[in-house]
This record gives sequence, structure tokens and C-alpha cells, in this order.
Amino acid sequence: MAPDRIGFDRLIRLRWLDRAALLAAELRDADALHQAMLAQLAGELPGADARRKTANVLTRIWWRVPDEHIPLRDEALAQIKACTPEERLLFHWGMCLLAYPIFRDVAATVGRLSRLQGTFRQAQVVSRISAEWGNRSTLDTAVPRIERSFVDWGVLVMAEEKGIYRAGKQITVARRESASWLLATVRQSRASELPVTDLVRAPDLFAFVLPLVNR
Repeated sequence: MAPDRIGFDRLIRLRWLDRAALLAAELRDADALHQAMLAQLAGELPGADARRKTANVLTRIWWRVPDEHIPLRDEALAQIKACTPEERLLFHWGMCLLAYPIFRDVAATVGRLSRLQGTFRQAQVVSRISAEWGNRSTLDTAVPRIERSFVDWGVLVMAEEKGIYRAGKQITVARRESASWLLATVRQSRASELPVTDLVRAPDLFAFVLPLVNR
């Protein structure tokens, strides 16, 4: 059964995630991070409500995590300052998987459809997610915004015809430590003991090419 809470229902730009991660490492406080992100978004998002909801998502991704996810979060925060942009996206991705089941399910659906068809329609993703989560009107907003976030991150590309997407260029993960961390987030987000050979090809990791690692 799908969780009641959708949560990830905003367009989240990559530069906001970068800023949230760096501030989380520096401030190490949920309220301080939330206020800092509100200030960051002030010049970019019209409307106090939109800024508050977007700051809520960013704070949940990078600080307000359950106790069992704190070691993975702290490991990511310890590494992210020295990361390349591609590695930063890997850490953002893993934290999103841990924070929001809806993110995981949309990513997995996009991964499956892109592998099967090459291109796919937004309506196909909404339909499949609705079958898992129930027919909620909020999904009609949340799913497209997650897909638009993927476009902003460069892992999804919009076709010329409106509502059609294809996967962007995959990111090859060179550092085994980073790959190991990402696979650990997949395991925790699924509460699954899948073998590594299956995890590295998990559809919710469609944006990455991972080496085989032990974790």
C-alpha cells in the first residue's frame, strides 16, 4: 500500500538542492535551514506559500530525516562540498529516495518506460503512479513537477511534442564509495535485500551507470 503523504509536489531546481545541502552541512539545524532557504528563494519564486512549500521539501530532503537515515545523511554532507556536479546530483538523488516514496516511484516508472519505449508520455507516468497510489487529484500536480525537476537536473529531456519525454545522458559514477552510498539509499528506501547485481540496474537509478560494489 502506498503511503498517505505525497510531499514532493514542487518543482525543485538543482541549484536549490546544491544550496540546501551546503547550508545543511553548515547550519545543522532544521529551522535555520528552512529560513535560509526561504531567503534563497525570495528572488526566484513569487508567492510566500510557494516559497514555504518549496523550502519544506528541501529541508525534508537534506535535514529532517528519520533517525535510521541520519548516518547516510551525515555521510553525504561530509562529502558533498568536494564533489563534482555529477556526484552532487548522486547525493541529492539518494536523499530524495530516502525522503519521498513518491520520488522513488516516479523515478522507477520513468526508468522502466524509458528502457521499454525510449520516449514516453507524461500521462503514462501519471496513470501508472495513480494505479499504485490511488486516484488522487494531487498526483496530477506532483508527478509533472517531479518530471520537470528531472528535466532541470538534466536526466530527462522534453521532446518537441508537448508531454513527451526521453531519458537524458546517463551519469557514469566513477567513485566506488559514492556508488556504494547510493545503493545503500536504494536498499533503505525499499527496505529490500536485493543483490547488488539487481540494485545497480534498479529503474529508480535510471540516471546513473554504477559499478558493481559491496556495501
